[in-house]
Amino acid sequence: AYMNGLPMLFYQGAESFRLWTGKDFPEAEVYALLESKVKEREG
Repeated sequence: AYMNGLPMLFYQGAESFRLWTGKDFPEAEVYALLESKVKEREG
C-alpha cells in the first residue's frame, strides 16, 4: 500500500509551532485544509 509522508510532515510542523511559539496549533482545521488542497492538486 502506498502512503505519502504528509502526516509526518504535518505533525512535525505542528509540534515545531508549539515549541517555538508556546501556542496551540489548530491541527484538525489545518489538516483538513491541507488534505483538501492535496486532493485538488492530485485531481
